[in-house]
Amino acid sequence: MVNEQIIDISGPLKGEIEVPGDKSMTHRAIMLASLAEGVSTIYKPLLGEDCRRTMDIFRLLGVEIKEDDEKLVVTSPGYQSFNTPHQVLYTGNSGTTTRLLAGLLSGLGIESVLSGDVSIGKRPMDRVLRPLKLMDANIEGIEDNYTPLIIKPSVIKGINYQMEVASAQVKSAILFASCFLRNRPSLKN
Repeated sequence: MVNEQIIDISGPLKGEIEVPGDKSMTHRAIMLASLAEGVSTIYKPLLGEDCRRTMDIFRLLGVEIKEDDEKLVVTSPGYQSFNTPHQVLYTGNSGTTTRLLAGLLSGLGIESVLSGDVSIGKRPMDRVLRPLKLMDANIEGIEDNYTPLIIKPSVIKGINYQMEVASAQVKSAILFASCFLRNRPSLKN
């Protein structure tokens, strides 16, 4: 039997709560901090293998990322000063890293190759490739669906895009690609 107690609160709630780290938010926080010139701090990141792949790739692009107690300190030259990678950008088994970076690197026009482990090579990428190609991104995958993804410089444009299936990864890839546009895209779930 559950013991429940109802408390009548007559005033405002005060206090703090601590929310555990989140993988999806950590990926995006690392990416956004890496785009910004200067120093950013990410508190209480969830640093599993997938997020470490994202950090490794941004390090190859010239971003310094230090782990310090329960935070990441990201020092970036800014996206305009990213290095062109001279090796394959290894995403491991991270679909989030692969899909979001497909959008971000396409938007930046950075020549690169995204590839992961055997498992990621079997996961479809067409839901991300389709809208990026509509934006005029020069991105190709095996059978237009699988890694490795080859990204070549291009000038992308904004699109009005109706998503076939709601997907935070696809939406984020489009939004990251759109960060560098003069016109605004439109997304609908």
